[in-house]
Amino acid sequence: MCLPSLPQSNAWRGGDVYDARILEAATRERAMLQDRLAALNTSEPLQAASLKERIDGLAHQLREFRADLAVRLKRVDIARDSLKDIEQLVAQRIYGAEFRCNRQQQLLGMEQSVTDLAAQIAQLQSQRTDYELQLVRLPSDIAQSRAAILQSLAGLESKLLDATAQNGFSLVARASGTVTALQAQIGDPVDAQHPIMTIIPAGSVLLAELYVPSRAAGFIAAGDPVRILYDAFPYTVSALPLPPLLVFPPPSCGRRKFQQRSR
Repeated sequence: MCLPSLPQSNAWRGGDVYDARILEAATRERAMLQDRLAALNTSEPLQAASLKERIDGLAHQLREFRADLAVRLKRVDIARDSLKDIEQLVAQRIYGAEFRCNRQQQLLGMEQSVTDLAAQIAQLQSQRTDYELQLVRLPSDIAQSRAAILQSLAGLESKLLDATAQNGFSLVARASGTVTALQAQIGDPVDAQHPIMTIIPAGSVLLAELYVPSRAAGFIAAGDPVRILYDAFPYTVSALPLPPLLVFPPPSCGRRKFQQRSR
Protein backbone atom coordinates (compact mmCIF):
# COMPACT_ATOMS: atom_id res chain seq x y z
CA MET A 1 0.00 0.00 0.00
CA CYS A 2 1.43 3.38 -0.98
CA LEU A 3 0.70 6.42 1.16
CA PRO A 4 2.41 9.42 -0.45
CA SER A 5 2.98 12.53 1.61
CA LEU A 6 0.93 15.67 1.08
CA PRO A 7 2.49 18.14 -1.40
CA GLN A 8 4.72 20.71 0.31
CA SER A 9 6.29 23.91 -0.98
CA ASN A 10 9.94 23.13 -1.52
CA ALA A 11 12.78 24.83 -3.38
CA TRP A 12 13.54 21.49 -4.99
CA ARG A 13 10.09 21.16 -6.57
CA GLY A 14 8.59 22.84 -9.57
CA GLY A 15 5.03 23.54 -8.39
CA ASP A 16 3.31 20.32 -7.35
CA VAL A 17 5.02 18.23 -10.04
CA TYR A 18 8.21 16.38 -9.20
CA ASP A 19 10.95 17.32 -11.66
CA ALA A 20 13.74 14.78 -12.14
CA ARG A 21 15.99 17.47 -13.58
CA ILE A 22 16.22 19.11 -10.17
CA LEU A 23 17.41 15.84 -8.68
CA GLU A 24 20.00 15.49 -11.46
CA ALA A 25 21.29 19.03 -10.81
CA ALA A 26 21.54 18.32 -7.10
CA THR A 27 23.40 15.10 -7.81
CA ARG A 28 25.91 16.96 -9.99
CA GLU A 29 26.38 19.57 -7.28
CA ARG A 30 27.01 16.83 -4.73
CA ALA A 31 29.64 15.26 -7.00
CA MET A 32 31.31 18.65 -7.44
CA LEU A 33 31.43 19.20 -3.67
CA GLN A 34 32.89 15.75 -3.17
CA ASP A 35 35.59 16.53 -5.75
CA ARG A 36 36.37 19.79 -3.96
CA LEU A 37 36.65 17.95 -0.66
CA ALA A 38 39.03 15.38 -2.15
CA ALA A 39 41.15 18.13 -3.74
CA LEU A 40 41.23 19.99 -0.44
CA ASN A 41 42.45 16.93 1.43
CA THR A 42 45.32 16.44 -1.02
CA SER A 43 46.21 20.13 -1.33
CA GLU A 44 47.20 20.73 2.30
CA PRO A 45 50.67 19.11 2.11
CA LEU A 46 51.27 20.70 -1.29
CA GLN A 47 50.40 24.17 -0.02
CA ALA A 48 52.58 23.67 3.07
CA ALA A 49 55.53 22.60 0.92
CA SER A 50 55.04 25.58 -1.41
CA LEU A 51 54.93 28.05 1.51
CA LYS A 52 58.06 26.55 3.06
CA GLU A 53 59.86 26.81 -0.28
CA ARG A 54 58.92 30.49 -0.60
CA ILE A 55 60.01 31.18 2.97
CA ASP A 56 63.38 29.53 2.37
CA GLY A 57 63.85 31.44 -0.88
CA LEU A 58 63.07 34.76 0.80
CA ALA A 59 65.42 33.92 3.69
CA HIS A 60 68.27 33.27 1.22
CA GLN A 61 67.51 36.47 -0.66
CA LEU A 62 67.38 38.45 2.58
CA ARG A 63 70.80 37.16 3.61
CA GLU A 64 72.29 38.30 0.27
CA PHE A 65 70.60 41.71 0.45
CA ARG A 66 71.71 42.30 4.03
CA ALA A 67 75.29 41.40 3.14
CA ASP A 68 75.13 43.82 0.20
CA LEU A 69 73.65 46.48 2.48
CA ALA A 70 76.54 46.10 4.93
CA VAL A 71 79.05 46.58 2.08
CA ARG A 72 77.23 49.67 0.79
CA LEU A 73 77.08 51.19 4.26
CA LYS A 74 80.85 50.80 4.58
CA ARG A 75 81.34 52.48 1.20
CA VAL A 76 79.09 55.34 2.30
CA ASP A 77 81.15 55.80 5.45
CA ILE A 78 84.35 55.82 3.39
CA ALA A 79 82.83 58.33 0.96
CA ARG A 80 81.83 60.63 3.80
CA ASP A 81 85.33 60.55 5.31
CA SER A 82 86.78 61.19 1.87
CA LEU A 83 84.44 64.14 1.38
CA LYS A 84 85.71 65.69 4.61
CA ASP A 85 89.26 65.43 3.36
CA ILE A 86 88.22 66.97 0.05
CA GLU A 87 86.64 69.89 1.91
CA GLN A 88 90.00 70.63 3.51
CA LEU A 89 91.82 70.35 0.17
CA VAL A 90 89.31 72.68 -1.44
CA ALA A 91 89.87 75.14 1.37
CA GLN A 92 93.60 74.95 0.63
CA ARG A 93 92.80 75.51 -3.04
CA ILE A 94 94.31 72.17 -4.00
CA TYR A 95 90.98 70.95 -5.48
CA GLY A 96 88.34 73.08 -7.03
CA ALA A 97 84.69 73.44 -5.98
CA GLU A 98 83.56 71.45 -9.00
CA PHE A 99 85.48 68.39 -7.83
CA ARG A 100 83.83 68.67 -4.41
CA CYS A 101 80.39 68.89 -6.01
CA ASN A 102 81.04 65.75 -8.02
CA ARG A 103 82.01 63.83 -4.88
CA GLN A 104 78.94 65.11 -3.07
CA GLN A 105 76.72 63.87 -5.91
CA GLN A 106 78.39 60.46 -5.76
CA LEU A 107 77.79 60.32 -2.00
CA LEU A 108 74.13 61.21 -2.44
CA GLY A 109 73.77 58.46 -5.04
CA MET A 110 75.36 55.92 -2.70
CA GLU A 111 73.09 56.97 0.16
CA GLN A 112 70.03 56.68 -2.09
CA SER A 113 71.06 53.16 -3.14
CA VAL A 114 71.38 52.22 0.53
CA THR A 115 67.89 53.59 1.19
CA ASP A 116 66.43 51.68 -1.75
CA LEU A 117 68.10 48.46 -0.70
CA ALA A 118 66.85 48.87 2.88
CA ALA A 119 63.29 49.33 1.51
CA GLN A 120 63.63 46.13 -0.56
CA ILE A 121 64.84 44.26 2.54
CA ALA A 122 61.84 45.53 4.53
CA GLN A 123 59.47 44.43 1.74
CA LEU A 124 61.03 40.95 1.55
CA GLN A 125 60.86 40.63 5.32
CA SER A 126 57.17 41.56 5.23
CA GLN A 127 56.52 38.93 2.54
CA ARG A 128 58.37 36.33 4.57
CA THR A 129 56.29 37.18 7.66
CA ASP A 130 53.08 36.85 5.63
CA TYR A 131 54.10 33.43 4.31
CA GLU A 132 55.03 32.28 7.82
CA LEU A 133 51.61 33.37 9.11
CA GLN A 134 49.91 31.58 6.21
CA LEU A 135 51.86 28.43 7.06
CA VAL A 136 50.76 28.66 10.70
CA ARG A 137 47.12 29.28 9.74
CA LEU A 138 47.06 26.67 6.98
CA PRO A 139 45.74 23.74 9.10
CA SER A 140 42.92 25.83 10.60
CA ASP A 141 42.03 27.34 7.20
CA ILE A 142 41.91 23.87 5.63
CA ALA A 143 39.79 22.61 8.54
CA GLN A 144 37.33 25.51 8.13
CA SER A 145 37.06 24.94 4.39
CA ARG A 146 36.55 21.22 4.97
CA ALA A 147 33.84 21.89 7.56
CA ALA A 148 32.06 24.29 5.18
CA ILE A 149 32.09 21.70 2.37
CA LEU A 150 30.87 18.96 4.72
CA GLN A 151 28.08 21.23 5.93
CA SER A 152 27.07 21.97 2.35
CA LEU A 153 27.11 18.24 1.58
CA ALA A 154 24.92 17.49 4.60
CA GLY A 155 22.42 20.15 3.58
CA LEU A 156 22.46 18.90 0.01
CA GLU A 157 21.89 15.30 1.12
CA SER A 158 18.89 16.44 3.17
CA LYS A 159 17.47 18.33 0.20
CA LEU A 160 18.05 15.31 -2.03
CA LEU A 161 16.13 13.12 0.40
CA ASP A 162 13.31 15.66 0.52
CA ALA A 163 13.25 15.90 -3.27
CA THR A 164 13.15 12.12 -3.60
CA ALA A 165 10.45 11.79 -0.93
CA GLN A 166 8.20 14.23 -2.81
CA ASN A 167 7.88 11.61 -5.53
CA GLY A 168 6.32 9.15 -3.06
CA PHE A 169 7.48 5.78 -1.84
CA SER A 170 5.98 2.36 -1.13
CA LEU A 171 5.81 0.54 2.16
CA VAL A 172 6.10 -3.21 1.70
CA ALA A 173 5.01 -5.56 4.48
CA ARG A 174 7.39 -8.33 5.47
CA ALA A 175 4.66 -10.96 5.19
CA SER A 176 1.25 -11.40 3.54
CA GLY A 177 -1.79 -11.39 5.76
CA THR A 178 -4.93 -9.60 6.86
CA VAL A 179 -4.91 -5.84 7.48
CA THR A 180 -6.37 -4.76 10.81
CA ALA A 181 -6.37 -1.48 12.75
CA LEU A 182 -5.97 0.66 9.64
CA GLN A 183 -5.13 4.18 10.85
CA ALA A 184 -4.34 6.02 7.61
CA GLN A 185 -5.97 6.72 4.28
CA ILE A 186 -4.54 7.46 0.84
CA GLY A 187 -3.20 11.00 0.79
CA ASP A 188 -2.59 11.23 4.54
CA PRO A 189 0.88 12.32 5.70
CA VAL A 190 2.87 9.54 7.35
CA ASP A 191 5.92 9.43 9.61
CA ALA A 192 7.95 6.80 11.43
CA GLN A 193 6.49 7.71 14.85
CA HIS A 194 2.92 6.62 14.16
CA PRO A 195 1.81 3.15 12.94
CA ILE A 196 -0.23 2.96 9.76
CA MET A 197 -1.85 -0.44 10.18
CA THR A 198 -1.52 -3.85 11.75
CA ILE A 199 -1.11 -6.98 9.60
CA ILE A 200 -1.90 -10.47 10.88
CA PRO A 201 0.28 -12.88 8.87
CA ALA A 202 -1.55 -15.41 6.72
CA GLY A 203 -1.73 -18.88 8.28
CA SER A 204 -1.12 -17.60 11.81
CA VAL A 205 -3.06 -19.02 14.78
CA LEU A 206 -5.41 -16.70 16.65
CA LEU A 207 -5.63 -17.35 20.39
CA ALA A 208 -8.73 -16.00 22.15
CA GLU A 209 -9.03 -15.88 25.93
CA LEU A 210 -12.71 -16.09 26.95
CA TYR A 211 -14.00 -15.79 30.52
CA VAL A 212 -17.30 -17.25 31.83
CA PRO A 213 -19.00 -16.83 35.20
CA SER A 214 -18.48 -19.54 37.81
CA ARG A 215 -22.19 -20.41 37.72
CA ALA A 216 -21.90 -21.39 34.05
CA ALA A 217 -18.60 -23.26 34.35
CA GLY A 218 -20.35 -26.54 35.15
CA PHE A 219 -22.28 -26.52 31.89
CA ILE A 220 -19.28 -26.41 29.50
CA ALA A 221 -16.48 -28.83 28.75
CA ALA A 222 -13.51 -29.24 26.41
CA GLY A 223 -14.70 -30.00 22.90
CA ASP A 224 -17.96 -28.02 23.09
CA PRO A 225 -18.71 -25.79 20.07
CA VAL A 226 -18.33 -22.05 20.66
CA ARG A 227 -19.89 -18.96 19.06
CA ILE A 228 -18.93 -15.31 19.72
CA LEU A 229 -21.96 -12.99 19.90
CA TYR A 230 -21.76 -9.20 19.63
CA ASP A 231 -24.23 -7.09 21.61
CA ALA A 232 -24.21 -4.38 18.91
CA PHE A 233 -25.48 -6.74 16.19
CA PRO A 234 -28.20 -9.37 15.92
CA TYR A 235 -26.95 -12.72 17.17
CA THR A 236 -28.45 -14.60 14.25
CA VAL A 237 -26.56 -12.50 11.77
CA SER A 238 -23.29 -11.63 13.51
CA ALA A 239 -22.53 -14.79 15.46
CA LEU A 240 -18.97 -15.96 14.76
CA PRO A 241 -18.60 -19.77 14.79
CA LEU A 242 -15.34 -21.09 16.26
CA PRO A 243 -13.78 -24.55 16.47
CA PRO A 244 -14.41 -26.64 19.62
CA LEU A 245 -12.75 -25.82 22.93
CA LEU A 246 -9.22 -27.13 23.37
CA VAL A 247 -8.28 -26.23 26.97
CA PHE A 248 -10.31 -25.80 30.12
CA PRO A 249 -8.05 -24.62 32.98
CA PRO A 250 -9.04 -24.67 36.68
CA PRO A 251 -11.17 -21.77 38.06
CA SER A 252 -9.41 -18.55 39.07
CA CYS A 253 -10.84 -15.62 41.10
CA GLY A 254 -14.43 -16.89 40.87
CA ARG A 255 -14.21 -17.34 37.09
CA ARG A 256 -13.04 -20.07 34.76
CA LYS A 257 -10.94 -19.28 31.72
CA PHE A 258 -10.46 -21.30 28.58
CA GLN A 259 -8.45 -20.66 25.41
CA GLN A 260 -9.87 -20.90 21.94
CA ARG A 261 -7.71 -21.55 18.91
CA SER A 262 -9.01 -20.32 15.60
CA ARG A 263 -7.70 -19.86 12.13
